[in-house]
Amino acid sequence: MSFWVSAQGIPAYYRFVDEAGRTQLSDKIPPQYVKGGYEVLDAQLFVIRRVAPELTPAQLAARERQRLLDAEAEAQAAKDRQLLMRYPTVADLDSAERSDVERLELQVLISEKSLEIQRTALDQLKRQAAREERNGGVTDLTLERVGERTIEVTKLEMQLAQRQIEISDLRALYAARRARIERLVGQR
Repeated sequence: MSFWVSAQGIPAYYRFVDEAGRTQLSDKIPPQYVKGGYEVLDAQLFVIRRVAPELTPAQLAARERQRLLDAEAEAQAAKDRQLLMRYPTVADLDSAERSDVERLELQVLISEKSLEIQRTALDQLKRQAAREERNGGVTDLTLERVGERTIEVTKLEMQLAQRQIEISDLRALYAARRARIERLVGQR
């Protein structure tokens, strides 16, 4: 590296550490020492600028890991702020949970009633098909209606099972939120 001149036009010097670990002062810095970092000094040997050493691959990896950890911590802090804005107290969270669970339980009740109606209708169609069979043969229309009703019953059973899973998942979600709020409120 060639002779550096400060902004005031004053000649500058370089202070760096050589391979033996000795501090050197020179008007030039050999290229092999640039990676190790150096200081730029003015004519009175006051530090004008510090150039940090080049990071090793391990140091770069550690810095990237730390950057990711910091970003993750910031993201969690933002989530926590949002959670506390939405549910300032555990009581607020409990109220919201009750409301959400009640909404899903109402959907379960509706699905159960619809399923009951469809099963009754299917049973009636099956009895009709049995009567027709005893009287000489089941009509295609009756078979089609039995098939359609069976599909409807199956769909409703699946919806009902899905609602039960949603209720369970919702309770787990609120339990996790409750634990986080209790932890956050306890830290205040």
